[in-house]
Amino acid sequence: MKTQALINFLNTCSPKRIAVIGHRNADPDAICSMYAFSYFLKKLYKDINVSLITEDVNKVSEKIISELNINIETNLFFKPDVIALVDANNLIQIGKIRDFIPEDVPIIIIDHHTAHPETDKISRFKIIDEKATSTSEIIYKILKEASLEIEPKIALSLLIGILYDTRRFTLISNETFSIVLDLLRAGANYNKALELLRTAMDRSEKIARLKAAQRAAIHKIGDWIIVTSHVSTYEASACRALLDLGADVAFVVAEKEDEVRISARATQEFYEKTGISLAKIMEKVGQVIDGVGGGHPTAAGANGNKNAEEGIKVALKTLEEEISNPL
Repeated sequence: MKTQALINFLNTCSPKRIAVIGHRNADPDAICSMYAFSYFLKKLYKDINVSLITEDVNKVSEKIISELNINIETNLFFKPDVIALVDANNLIQIGKIRDFIPEDVPIIIIDHHTAHPETDKISRFKIIDEKATSTSEIIYKILKEASLEIEPKIALSLLIGILYDTRRFTLISNETFSIVLDLLRAGANYNKALELLRTAMDRSEKIARLKAAQRAAIHKIGDWIIVTSHVSTYEASACRALLDLGADVAFVVAEKEDEVRISARATQEFYEKTGISLAKIMEKVGQVIDGVGGGHPTAAGANGNKNAEEGIKVALKTLEEEISNPL
């Protein structure tokens, strides 16, 4: 971790106002890591003004924001001295907020997703750890390296972010368990974290999942079952449902007006046996749909504004090539 280098960079900027910006449809890891990073900044600079900004949040995040009393803004209405992208590594991910970012403001990136080609171009300083299970885990390390006390409310937020992105410890490392233990010692309430992440699936999400199954197209590539489908919304949830039904890899597209979103999910078994990262595949898809793609080896996505069907074709073709020609 490059915490001291981060502090040195911030000191050169002498910031009075900092905008901490997350990706669109911000999930609990994005919201909680943004919140904990603002805590770091306020401990570093007593008189700093920090704004947490994201275009929108997902359903689970709404509950967390309310419970933890986190103030979230939906646009950048001022010129900050520094911008920090947290749980995001390119401007397309933050939606329409990118149109309000001044060109002369330095950008910091803190993320655990696979870096995008744009990442180096836009950032003046970055901390990207693809091995981290969540961005909340990265923020925890920053706080520890800065020798800052982690207050119970911040410990809870970091625990929530880690629980969400590890799928309740389905994807986890020994180091992550150690971090969670430290957060519990710092006052995080494990049962409270689980409660805040627990939301009933609403009717529209159930319908989206059922429609994805109804419209599913099955492709057999080698020994693997690849499923594609389309819905109007809840594409990520639909992807997970298709994996539960037996797919090894699922691609689900959601298209409306001038927006195209494609989610991709793979089983851990598929990734371990093939070494194929969906993040790399979705980078290519992002280019085809006139947008950006990326994510993790088993969970990735792409956002753009055209060529939805072509995007799915590229995803399948690229996947087939990689399965047929393993490294």
